[in-house]
Amino acid sequence: MLGTIIFILGGWTGFLEGMNLKRGEVLEVTEGIEVEVLQVSRRDRKMMDEEQGNINSKSNNISWPLGNPLHQTTPLGMPSSSSSPPPSMSPPPHIALLGSSRFIWWPSAQQYRVYYRRDLIFSAGFVQFIGTFIFAIASITAVPGVISFENILLVDLSNLGPATLGGLFFLTAAMCQILNAQERWYVPRPTTLDWQIGFWNAVGSLGFTLAGALPYIGTTNATLQATLADFWGSWAFLVGSLLQWYSSLGNYC
Repeated sequence: MLGTIIFILGGWTGFLEGMNLKRGEVLEVTEGIEVEVLQVSRRDRKMMDEEQGNINSKSNNISWPLGNPLHQTTPLGMPSSSSSPPPSMSPPPHIALLGSSRFIWWPSAQQYRVYYRRDLIFSAGFVQFIGTFIFAIASITAVPGVISFENILLVDLSNLGPATLGGLFFLTAAMCQILNAQERWYVPRPTTLDWQIGFWNAVGSLGFTLAGALPYIGTTNATLQATLADFWGSWAFLVGSLLQWYSSLGNYC
């Protein structure tokens, strides 16, 4: 039971992380007014950076005549203002940490419509949170004495069914993580940390799904494979959790 409670709390913290991952992106304007920056995808950010780079390169290649009032010479030893790097148009996302004014526990209806409805990370956290409750049913009914394992229909509905459905929810959440880490949905990015986190979570989710689905076959070999899937799926989840823990440390260092 303690493990089930920790399991649900883990899903809840994952949901909070997905909801507050980009809430640190705030644009400070005059009179203390805070304007939230609309979230854009990684691909849109890259396109914006490329467009800004093209504009800067064109402006640097313009040769002004000597009589032009804009033409200025910089004395030797003095820093040139034109050589200073242009400000970045798309700063990297910053997570709103627990205890900060930007941290939220649940989005409002307006926040969901404007920011979270199409955000893959928020969707991944929410789907995984729902999956933990479904999978918790299988964890509770697996405790000896809770249900009668001689009743095959009861075992299928209260144990194997929630385990399979919860694993599918986990797999969906992991795929959202993978897609969010890719600039194009069909081009993997295995060299990035976010992609590796999603990949190992997907492997673990597949193992948990097979652990619930294979016993439906009813053979001894299928039951053995289900037990093995539960084993290697747990280790894959451990790898994904350690990578995600390592990634989260960057927000506190």
